Amino acid sequence: MNFFADNILIVILLPLWISFIILSGLFFRLVGNFKITYFLSILSSVICTVFATCSMNYVHAPNMLAIENSFEWLKAGNINICFGTFLDSTSAVLLSVFAIFSLILQLYLYDYLRNKKDFSIYFVFINLINFTFSGLILSHNTFQFGIFELLSSLIIYLMLLFINKDDTKTPLSNKFLCINAFADGLFITALVIITYYLSYYILPSANEFFAFSNINVLNFQLNGFMSPQTYNLIIFLLVLSSVIKMAQFPFYNFYIDSANKYSPLSAIVISLFPIFTGSFLLIRINPLLTAELSCFILITGIISAVISCLTAIYQVKLYKITAYIACTQLSLILILLGLNMISALNIFCIVFIFSSMLLYLTTVSVKEISLKDDINYISGIKNNNFTLSVYWLIAVL
Repeated sequence: MNFFADNILIVILLPLWISFIILSGLFFRLVGNFKITYFLSILSSVICTVFATCSMNYVHAPNMLAIENSFEWLKAGNINICFGTFLDSTSAVLLSVFAIFSLILQLYLYDYLRNKKDFSIYFVFINLINFTFSGLILSHNTFQFGIFELLSSLIIYLMLLFINKDDTKTPLSNKFLCINAFADGLFITALVIITYYLSYYILPSANEFFAFSNINVLNFQLNGFMSPQTYNLIIFLLVLSSVIKMAQFPFYNFYIDSANKYSPLSAIVISLFPIFTGSFLLIRINPLLTAELSCFILITGIISAVISCLTAIYQVKLYKITAYIACTQLSLILILLGLNMISALNIFCIVFIFSSMLLYLTTVSVKEISLKDDINYISGIKNNNFTLSVYWLIAVL
């Protein structure tokens, strides 16, 4: 066995531990220095990156199966709700990408946060987000995935509330909370229906609540115990929840507005949240998708891509251009999923995470340098600077 893969739970628990240390520095004056706080957070990301990349190399070795570790957390009737990790090729790659993303973002934040009085709060949020997203990626079953999905929505809501604390208008965080609460409600409804059938029918493979490792077997078994209408309703609720999390039309308001404050932490909402709470769940439940649901995903992606692309053309605000471009890329992810091109989908998710992060951080830098967010002024169109206009258009493309 492999040391890093066997102890992959460290990637989930270490950021949580670091966030508690930083919080203790706020209340007990234990860690109040910026450099110490920054060092602890970077050290956590480096360790998590090493564990993630080494585990990815081990999982991708020839003839290597997925690594599954779990323990019974709660038993209710015929259902054993377990907590653990499920590391396969998909989760290993996304975990490595996320760990590298977090490390790059924190390196970028050095100059941004070193002169802020509340720098500790930023690092608490970063490490809590590392904890929840790592838990999402390594979730052993659907119940555990739902817990980490709720935690990630709550933590990002609090983060947006903190970033926008001086906003006198309708807080962006409230929009984010309302839309994601609706999506989480759909997800919970699907879990409740699944729980009903698992509790009344003893299924041979249901010893662990909807474990991702048994999802193919449970798919056939659930089909035998429930009507096609009920089965399609459950999967449709899971798909619709994921589509909303991926900020598809007409649910992209919170996603567009999240870039408005030009804070580097908003890059987390732009780049990570739709992938790990939306598309990753769709990848996990892909064996459950019927032809009708795949067609629904495909059509939704095409409509959202066209609307987002056409809307982006007429925008002049930097943050709106960036957000609509990202929405278009998320729509392309849905299109690939609807076409069942899983290998291409995994690659495109990786490309999206880094491209959207770099594009948004570039937007933040341009805003800080120019003190303007109107592309007409920045690009030189208003002052007839044709060369600068061409450079900016190339950068946007």
